[in-house]
Amino acid sequence: MSILLFRFVRLQCCPGYEKIPGEPGCTGSKPLDDLVKTAENLRLKHFSQFARKKSFQRNLKKNQAYTIFVPSDDAISDSIRTSGVVSESTALYHVVPGRLNFSDFVRTQEYRSVFQDAKIRVNKYPNGVGTVNCARILRPNNEASNGIIHIIDQVSQNLPNI
Repeated sequence: MSILLFRFVRLQCCPGYEKIPGEPGCTGSKPLDDLVKTAENLRLKHFSQFARKKSFQRNLKKNQAYTIFVPSDDAISDSIRTSGVVSESTALYHVVPGRLNFSDFVRTQEYRSVFQDAKIRVNKYPNGVGTVNCARILRPNNEASNGIIHIIDQVSQNLPNI
């Protein structure tokens, strides 16, 4: 008796592009959504809940681009399970003014988050791996109309005293 195993690979288009029926790849371009809608499209439910709050949005200036290092939903769930509630200040700590593309990162750099100007350290290693406060960047460069989202594998715990 033999067993057949099938593996399916589901490919997704990069943000800002879409599949055109009958054409190979993701050749159609589509307008970018804002950061909140982009997070929702990336199925980042936990972070989207914070981002939709008016108190969160009050901390972001209008007409300015932001880079957000968004922990995956699994990372936020793990953090809630181990250390309790993930607060809005924790979410704001992951936000940096400006549009920072993954290709812009070199070696070690520090940026100031919108939460109390706290430092965020980004490392990019020769093998192409990037980290943010030791959290690995899983999916970089998810473009939005008002910034960019990099999905990371853990919630950063390096918050200043609140």
